[in-house]
Amino acid sequence: MGWDIIKDGFQINLSTDIPALVKEHVGKNIDDFLRKNKVTRDEVSY
Repeated sequence: MGWDIIKDGFQINLSTDIPALVKEHVGKNIDDFLRKNKVTRDEVSY
């Protein structure tokens, strides 16, 4: 991961590992958050 300074500001460079990390962790984090707030995925519209 890193940053590049470009003409319009900063550009972030992410690791190619990010998609696997998101797939592995984010769903559980969202489910934990929803459970704590007594909401199911079916009740969320997006």
